[in-house]
Amino acid sequence: MKMIWGFIALDMIAFTAYVFFNQGSITGLVDYLGGMGLWSMQVFIDLILALVIASVFIVRDAKVKGVNPWPYVVGCLFTGSISLLIYMVLHGFHGAADRQYASE
Repeated sequence: MKMIWGFIALDMIAFTAYVFFNQGSITGLVDYLGGMGLWSMQVFIDLILALVIASVFIVRDAKVKGVNPWPYVVGCLFTGSISLLIYMVLHGFHGAADRQYASE
């Protein structure tokens, strides 16, 4: 499973680098946010909520594993899902469903 997360993380890093170098850094983001319609704003807010929820799961999972979660949570502010994907590659994520299947 870590290989799949690693592949997704590398793809996301490559795409983010492409966007950064072709659309500009913060100025491109500010221009985009300034021209957003209602649907774009809804998707953006939904993404922020999903990242917050994922960060909560990462914090809980990291505490169980004895890993410091804060570099990944803070990284989420700057890289979006990339830091969460890196956490998945390095530490995996074993939620309740994984524990259920492991016990069968």
